Amino acid sequence: MVTRKYKICNIALDEKFIDGAIECLDLYSNKWDSQWIICQNVKKIKFIQKYAYRINKIEENNVLNFIDSNKFDAVILHSFGVLNPQIIANIPRNIKVFWFGWGYDIYNYPEHNPFLKWNLYKSLTNRYIRKSMYKNIRHFASKIKFFLMQKDKQYDKAFNRVDYFSGVVDFEYNLLKQNFKFRAQKVSFSYTNLKSLNSYNDYENYSGNNILIGNSAAITNNHLDLLQYLKQINLNNRKIIMPLSYSGPTKYVEDVITSYKEVFNKNIIALTKFMPFNEYKQYIQSCSIAIFFMERQQAMGNISEALKFGCKVFLSEKNPIYEYYKKLGMTIFSVEKELCNESLNVNLTEEEISNNRNILKNCNEYNVFLNKLETIYKAIKN
Repeated sequence: MVTRKYKICNIALDEKFIDGAIECLDLYSNKWDSQWIICQNVKKIKFIQKYAYRINKIEENNVLNFIDSNKFDAVILHSFGVLNPQIIANIPRNIKVFWFGWGYDIYNYPEHNPFLKWNLYKSLTNRYIRKSMYKNIRHFASKIKFFLMQKDKQYDKAFNRVDYFSGVVDFEYNLLKQNFKFRAQKVSFSYTNLKSLNSYNDYENYSGNNILIGNSAAITNNHLDLLQYLKQINLNNRKIIMPLSYSGPTKYVEDVITSYKEVFNKNIIALTKFMPFNEYKQYIQSCSIAIFFMERQQAMGNISEALKFGCKVFLSEKNPIYEYYKKLGMTIFSVEKELCNESLNVNLTEEEISNNRNILKNCNEYNVFLNKLETIYKAIKN
């Protein structure tokens, strides 16, 4: 008996980890036919490289017709922000809708009334936002109030249309489940690639003593607040490496670089241009310390890479990832309580590095990922 292949419409953004997602979902190509579209208004696909030829650009107004005419069994939203909520709400009920959360689309989305209410910004970053970015928001508040109320209704309907949800980490499902409108069931998907799934035993230890700061130019990195802690640190010959190539306003990037250079001068290496992942990994490997001062789940790929290289990782204690990793038994450190000269000068032991790698491997290795795909397949099939 021949089992029919199911048809999946993947709706994505032009982002660097979609190549890996395509590669990994193709592991089940004998069970489903996976098509990929983007609806962004971009002239040329930039970040999806290896599998750019797999991507179809579809006008957002034509998405529902495209889904209907191709008779898809499932739609996977690679982040909630890929489509207008009104379109999500109107996906036919006979089609399974999956939402693979990224982070921003849970804690920052919709911008005026996020799905999860979370304090994302520390004090100096909050002050910067109020001063530099939203000076006129009060002036316009009364004019947009009615509009936002209408938008909330659209988001509620779209939110309620989701059948299955995967967060970057499992606890995000439970956080969303606290929202009484959330009816989705839980699945699990990881944004990774085949090489990463099979490479946990291939990593060498870090090769330098530099310090990695954050993962992007996103303001949720709280760069300005972290600077107050770093001012107390004696860098010696260390360099501070700051990835700032995406996800943040140009003015913010300029202000962060200026603020750090005023303190550390030539010790700052700001990465402001997109580069191939293998080249970027070399920067991470040059670091023995990695610091991420976000208050929410973010930068999981960067954190994992740093841990694989044996870096000493510091997180905000308020970030749920800090507690999550601690409960898993990993050696992780607190920015607020442990970021000091003494701590930076003591590296992880070989036993601690090995333990961190093994825990990551147990969570993300190849067979674990195949089990995740099987769960998604069964959800589509049932």
